[in-house]
Amino acid sequence: MTLKLTYALIAISLVCIMSMPSLLAVAASSAYSASANSSNQATSSGAVAPDYTTVHCLDCWAGWGIKVPLHAVSAVYGSWILPTVTCSSTVYTQVDFLAGIDKAPPGASSPDFEYAGVAAVCPAGGVVSFYGLEGNNSISSGSSLTPVVGDVIYASIVLSSGMFTYTVKDITHPASVTFSTSASGATRDYAECIVTMALTTIPLAKFGVTSFGQYYTDQKATCYAKVGTLLKPIGGFGAHVIKYILYNSANAVVLATPSLIGPPADKSSFKIKWLASGP
Repeated sequence: MTLKLTYALIAISLVCIMSMPSLLAVAASSAYSASANSSNQATSSGAVAPDYTTVHCLDCWAGWGIKVPLHAVSAVYGSWILPTVTCSSTVYTQVDFLAGIDKAPPGASSPDFEYAGVAAVCPAGGVVSFYGLEGNNSISSGSSLTPVVGDVIYASIVLSSGMFTYTVKDITHPASVTFSTSASGATRDYAECIVTMALTTIPLAKFGVTSFGQYYTDQKATCYAKVGTLLKPIGGFGAHVIKYILYNSANAVVLATPSLIGPPADKSSFKIKWLASGP
């Protein structure tokens, strides 16, 4: 993805905090490395994600996604529970909770990364605040959604008549934001439910553990993707499934990692655990 953002413009102020959606795009510009496929792994609790590929996602994101043929993804639907986020006493930190559609894995050049979700921003020595995120690498909208810890969040990106419609809803304290833009040029071969770094230059905020998918949120058909006209849970795409583990840029420290997907009949639900802020 070609991103021409000037990091020098980032200042830790209220103005900057409210402009963070337009800077989110660089999260998908980091390095990428994949390990060998793992088949039918399970835990004693029955969680399972068959035939997936594990990716070390450097300075980018953690979660689960799919890789399918070009121009095949037509929608993604996500849900999660906002966790407690602990701010650093000395540095600005941030973490974003998203459903996404994008052309290529982190590290590859891509003109598009579509996202819908919630940012948690942590001023140094301050208190976390949450706000809605919708948009892509070129344009973003929405900071009016202000949920709190424990709220169930729903997010979707839907392609229709050449337009992407991004929706974020606070289910617990009913509120929503919706935004639409042209889907022209979008390659649409990846979809994911993820926790991501906002910028490679901003440490990952400490979020403990967050839970994604319908098993935890009671939001049906979430952490699902639509490929063509086929709607399935992310874990139901077999060999197309990708497990993303968030590493630092040196590929030496795990910052966040997802659990396996489960229970097996669900195939959409998992947890993501914070381990370190980086670098």
